[in-house]
Amino acid sequence: MPVATSTPTPTPLPPVATASTEDVIAQIIPSVVTVINQQPQTFSVNPQDGRVVGSGVIVDSRGFIATNHHVVENAGSLSVILANGQTVEAQLITSDPSRDLAVLRVNVTDLPAIIWGDSKAVRPGQEVYAIGSPLGDFPSSVSFGIISGLNRALEINEHVIDGLIQTDAAINRGSSGGPLVNTKGEVIGINTFIIRESEDRGVAEGIAFAIPATAAQTLLAPWIAAASGESVPIPASGEPGN
Repeated sequence: MPVATSTPTPTPLPPVATASTEDVIAQIIPSVVTVINQQPQTFSVNPQDGRVVGSGVIVDSRGFIATNHHVVENAGSLSVILANGQTVEAQLITSDPSRDLAVLRVNVTDLPAIIWGDSKAVRPGQEVYAIGSPLGDFPSSVSFGIISGLNRALEINEHVIDGLIQTDAAINRGSSGGPLVNTKGEVIGINTFIIRESEDRGVAEGIAFAIPATAAQTLLAPWIAAASGESVPIPASGEPGN
């Protein structure tokens, strides 16, 4: 005669701990800086003080900082305000207007470098954070949004840049060069441009763009290696990724 047996109830696995938004932001903010471009009067776009202010991200703990080319263009002198409030002089290592990227170096080591994310895995609707210094007056400002689109092309400084990430996270003047961050605290893009209005289509809101992390790394790695006296890595494809 069959004997009835009870099936033990499986013990549920404990939930996987996920970092809170506050923890993610606290992780990335020390790696975000304010970049000050003190321009000669000839090139100044701000006659009052001759300054252009943007943002940047520490990409190497030895003092290398990535930002946008248009932030450092025509610089007379450059300085960086670290997240701890310390102001240090910066040297322009190199820049590429065709990709709107530049690398600076400061004489400070053991800096908290960012963690790069995989921009090729980014999908529309994904939640993101943008961090920067809007208007140059509000460092470490954080905004929240989603990925609105991928592979966008835009003309910036007379150069067409393709493969851009589009987001509706609030990005303002002074935030260019700051990071676009996923919910893991990984940098998936370098914020570069916003559209405020179109001559033939009126005022726009929530349209901002970032250079994908993969493309940024492809350019930055050989620049940093050359400045450090290391052998220059050669990308497998020979071209920037998207």
